[in-house]
Amino acid sequence: MARSAGSFVFVALGAVALNATALPPARAVEELRAADKEVVEKGYRADRLRGSKVRNERKEHIGVIVDVVVYRDLPAATILQVGGFLGIASRLIAVPLKSLVLDESGSDIVLPGATRKALETFPAFEFRD
Repeated sequence: MARSAGSFVFVALGAVALNATALPPARAVEELRAADKEVVEKGYRADRLRGSKVRNERKEHIGVIVDVVVYRDLPAATILQVGGFLGIASRLIAVPLKSLVLDESGSDIVLPGATRKALETFPAFEFRD
């Protein structure tokens, strides 16, 4: 009887250890809450930014916003189509959204310090589907 009780304890401890390693660590559940309406109303809608021309501070055309990519806990990025002529031989690059200076309407978008030559050094961006 003592042997079977010891075997049972050994098997039970083994099962507990197996389950402990198989389960992902528990995540703290955040409280469900609404976004601050006043803050959100001051933001820029991504669909309105898409297709917008981006210029530098000298009003030179730099590129066009193709998309805005958001991350869970990281700053958003703006995908720009740069270079080429009428979209031919152009490429995509990613710049932090916070690098852009937008006016109140979001219609005048400036990327300070940007030149076509400087943006040629940025790595090309490709969407993964």
